[in-house]
Amino acid sequence: MIVASILLLTALHGQAQNSPFSPPRATLHYAPDRTFDLLNISVDLDVDYENRGLVGHAVNTVAPLRSQLTQLQLMAGKALNITRVTVDGVDAP
Repeated sequence: MIVASILLLTALHGQAQNSPFSPPRATLHYAPDRTFDLLNISVDLDVDYENRGLVGHAVNTVAPLRSQLTQLQLMAGKALNITRVTVDGVDAP
């Protein structure tokens, strides 16, 4: 039983050293300051199985956390192609 425990701990230690989430490969990442509260997300997707793609429409309902909020920073993946952004039905600059 003791030998099995030692072997398991040795294997787990080896995995931890190769993990991208263990030092020295891991780096600190801090969340950006929030300027708005995301209240709701409504998503409508069309899946293109043949071409392995998605086309969709998303509506984010937000509430400002500070007065005089003039801009929103939305986080999106590199592969996400955003073609249009509107605010209250009006195209955003």
